[in-house]
Amino acid sequence: MDIAPYINDARNQELLLLGGITGREADYGYHDWEFILTEVGLLRYDHTLAYIAHGFGIVLMLTSFAWAGVVLLKQYRHLDLA
Repeated sequence: MDIAPYINDARNQELLLLGGITGREADYGYHDWEFILTEVGLLRYDHTLAYIAHGFGIVLMLTSFAWAGVVLLKQYRHLDLA
């Protein structure tokens, strides 16, 4: 979920990056996701890929919460409360 905004910004290059500048203010290759998506020929799909990454992050997070609940329930059932 955290990388989705940066993927979404690959063409616009408006977000402030770690170096303190935007992708527009830097040379080609400074914005990681612009470089990666350009190299693999998927730059025009940056918004779609960001949406997928965000959705995958949500599903992964919800799955981890559900798994934690299952583990806690199993541990609770095996507690010796006597």
